[in-house]
Amino acid sequence: MKRYETIHEQAKQFIDRLETIDRERVNGPVIQPVDERSLARMDALGIPTDGRALEDVVNDTIDHILGPTVPANHPHFFGFIPGPAERVAWLGDVMTNAYNPHAGGFTMAETALHAEQIVLDFLAETIGYSTDTYGGLFVSGGSMANLTALVAARDAKLEEDALHRGTAYVSDQTHSSVAKAFKIAGIPTRNVRRVPSDPDTFALDVDALEQMIQRDANDGFRPFAVVGTVGTTNTGTIDPIESIARVAETYDLWFHIDGAYGGTVLLSEPYRHLARGVDRSDSFSWDGHKWLYQTYGSAMVFVKDRTHLFNSYETKPEYLRDVESTGDKWNTWDVGIEMTRPARGVKLWMTLQALGTKTLSKRITTAITNAEALERMIDDLPMIERISPASLGIINFRFIDDALDERALDAWNERIVQTINDRGDAGLYTTMLNGKRVIRLATIHPDVTPEELGTILRTLTRIAEQTK
Repeated sequence: MKRYETIHEQAKQFIDRLETIDRERVNGPVIQPVDERSLARMDALGIPTDGRALEDVVNDTIDHILGPTVPANHPHFFGFIPGPAERVAWLGDVMTNAYNPHAGGFTMAETALHAEQIVLDFLAETIGYSTDTYGGLFVSGGSMANLTALVAARDAKLEEDALHRGTAYVSDQTHSSVAKAFKIAGIPTRNVRRVPSDPDTFALDVDALEQMIQRDANDGFRPFAVVGTVGTTNTGTIDPIESIARVAETYDLWFHIDGAYGGTVLLSEPYRHLARGVDRSDSFSWDGHKWLYQTYGSAMVFVKDRTHLFNSYETKPEYLRDVESTGDKWNTWDVGIEMTRPARGVKLWMTLQALGTKTLSKRITTAITNAEALERMIDDLPMIERISPASLGIINFRFIDDALDERALDAWNERIVQTINDRGDAGLYTTMLNGKRVIRLATIHPDVTPEELGTILRTLTRIAEQTK
């Protein structure tokens, strides 16, 4: 029992240090270069023949492995999709890992799976799926959620000998994980059609989509799936969901919605109407570790008709005969890729219980209105060109000067971002829109305020004047 006492003592010490760690990470630089001494320390340690004192191992882990990572939960980290995880979710992770349940089936973890099911049912109803017929499960992230759904789409719409003729349709703004999912599912990369988006709104062009489908059908291909997005990564754009649904229904295509980021808008009372029509989709992916404030990794996949998941993933080996799915209790190994899996959804259950939907809705709404406030500030500055409208907490802009050509403008905006990152004032990254290098900012952290966003904008402006 000595080793358990040692572990308990180290766990207590870490909890005691956590407040200090949080304060240092939030008040310190947002992004800072990795100290080469940390890498050298790990290289020097290697993998020992004899074990070391646990206290030393814990300290090395804090100081040299986890401590130097970029704090994606920092209020001023606006890059990619930030990860402002709730401490309740962290606690849920700790507790779930402490019990370490095998959540692949009900026999080993019925209560944990029941908690997951309560969350899945709640979110499925939010999408507009019937809890009597839908299927779903928690997975590691949006990439796995998209893959799980699109394999089901392939099996529902294509025979095995027709894979080489199957064509799928995505926007030029669709997340890269979707193309990866189709590739893994056996659809030739050349058969994944990139539909152009509107140059102003960055939403999928439905007329172009329909023309592509008709042309492929006439050429002997088998159009079978179309993917729309609620909250694109670049711009937070919501594709014209109802129009895409109409096209999918007309041509008998599987309609998958990537809601990994923006699906959470469905929980905002003032803004949920923006995603009207999602109930007409066949499947839906949704990340918890983005805008539902979960620790990595947490995501969900929903399929309107659960029989498609069973058709794709149920194998019924002889060693699982005693514990097969029954009625409304389906083992997750029968509806997804993983056999062994952790109870990923318990921490989201805990978060929803602790916060409640009212607080969650308020946070989501605030993130959206913060970006809209930033949009108004940007539009008042002649030195800045807004490239995309504020949408679901994301906005893109760039600094401009008539004396600079496009290449010089791109380089200038890159310098601006690099400078503010080097200073530690914020965490920002650029992206490309309409052939322009732009500064992208996501405002989903619940603690950031319009005043702080104004300060960041003024800092960027000063840096722009200094680096031109």
